[in-house]
Amino acid sequence: MQSKVTHLYDFTQAEIPAELRLWRVSDAELDAKLLELSGTYAQELEVPEVQSGDTVVCRSESAAARWSKPVLLLFPGHHLIDAALEGAVLGLHPGDSAAVSLPDGDLTLTVTRIVRRVPHPITDELIQLEHIEGVDTVEGYRRWYWETTEARNRMNSQSHLAVHLLEQIVARSTFSIDPEEESHWARTLTDIEYQNAVANGMDPTVPEDGTDFLTEEQAREQMYQKILPLFRREVAYPAIAVQLSGMPEEDFFRAELEYIARRYYNQTGEKLRDKTPEWALRSQVFQTGALRLLKEYSATLLEV
Repeated sequence: MQSKVTHLYDFTQAEIPAELRLWRVSDAELDAKLLELSGTYAQELEVPEVQSGDTVVCRSESAAARWSKPVLLLFPGHHLIDAALEGAVLGLHPGDSAAVSLPDGDLTLTVTRIVRRVPHPITDELIQLEHIEGVDTVEGYRRWYWETTEARNRMNSQSHLAVHLLEQIVARSTFSIDPEEESHWARTLTDIEYQNAVANGMDPTVPEDGTDFLTEEQAREQMYQKILPLFRREVAYPAIAVQLSGMPEEDFFRAELEYIARRYYNQTGEKLRDKTPEWALRSQVFQTGALRLLKEYSATLLEV
């Protein structure tokens, strides 16, 4: 590759937004999860008086055909139907009636049934309804949720931090870019992306924004313009890998190729090299390796 990084930004000095460092589960998050769980197993009970949030079964009598119904469901507080109707039944009891005037007719509502969802108490019994192996108490659930969620949160935070650092590197490093090489790289990926889209039953000429159909040439050009800015990332990956690994570029390539081949393809690097064009293989190896190392470095930036 003729294009190269002439000065790699010192990403150890990058400003990291505080929220990207966070990964631990807070007590508030755990409490909210338990409340969500209690709502999942809520019971539906018939109650004597309408409150906001209830489901109210009514009989509606009106000269207007639209509002003459043997059964009309109202959900006061949910704003799913006319606010005047929802408000009219608040505080009523089964058998009570209320007159309502609407622009398209007057009607009389008679409450026949009131149903309320009552959250399940946050008890050990609630936890047992989830059937989580080895977890049958509230305290056990809190511990289980903490452990499983924090592991996932930590991985996600490392990934987000790695992307943030990559964006900083691309934006602040200095590059020597060969325009022909850049254009050829983007055109090659455009051809591959277009062919893959067609092979997967997608029509690249149908725009995502719902505007007029594109010609194939226009669709390819649109893809090209999206891919072109990614070339600097492609150029930066080897420099990042060298910086973080402390290895010469070719030594890193050989070691990472072997790692990728055995971990993801269960074969040797030599066999993988025989099956893959050299440019595509180098792209995959340096991208995968650089991002892996950035994620490992990002672990040192997370909150303690």
